[in-house]
Amino acid sequence: MVRRGAMIVVVAWAMGACRTPGGSVSAPADAGARPAPSDVGIADAADAADAADAADAGQAVPPPVARACDRDTDCAVAQIDVTGDTVCCASCPTTPGNKRWFAELQRFCGAHPSWANPKCGALACPAGPSVAICRDHRCEATWVGPDGGPKHVFDERRCLPARVCDAWSGCALVAGSTQNGYFVRAHDHVARGELATLIRACGGDAGCVDATQLWPHALVCAPPPSASPTPPGYTCRLLPADHEGPEGHCAGGR
Repeated sequence: MVRRGAMIVVVAWAMGACRTPGGSVSAPADAGARPAPSDVGIADAADAADAADAADAGQAVPPPVARACDRDTDCAVAQIDVTGDTVCCASCPTTPGNKRWFAELQRFCGAHPSWANPKCGALACPAGPSVAICRDHRCEATWVGPDGGPKHVFDERRCLPARVCDAWSGCALVAGSTQNGYFVRAHDHVARGELATLIRACGGDAGCVDATQLWPHALVCAPPPSASPTPPGYTCRLLPADHEGPEGHCAGGR
């Protein structure tokens, strides 16, 4: 979910919701122009293919940042550490990169969740820019939204009926944003960190309901899933975080 507000709201949020260490990112001086991107914590990399190969080979290393792009929609911004002892921990400095790299990072962090890392801590530093743009074929991050005003990209969590290929498959807890994409946080059969998309299922007495299509990276759907699925015969609800895991559990019922 993306929220908009005046500059003072963005800056106030940033000062109150972040964590210490490393460098901090200064607030933009002019909201009418695109500020310089945040390069804090960024490791240069020419290609994310090596990262994908490493992940598939089971190597316990995060993918190197890849920033090649052709348009803004090719880019995402990570608000977590992307390397070092605190990789996958929430971070104030942000790291822009292309969506292929970002998806690989989510898969890596799915297997290395922040709650399992004792070095992850509370935030107490200004948040970096979170709006993804492509400039000169390189992904960058800015505080400025498409309308020229200040903007911060927030993740949302959704508990939704889930589809794998053309079959309904219980409920899934997914998290993300329209800009960065959505990823699995909990599902009975699909691993944490796999790609998800938000869909609408329409038909019958249920009318139209929100749902999610899950895309396990090793699974090829043949034929491709229907673009117009009918609703499942169940609903989903999010149970508290202390129930079956620190992020909560998405349960189904009639």
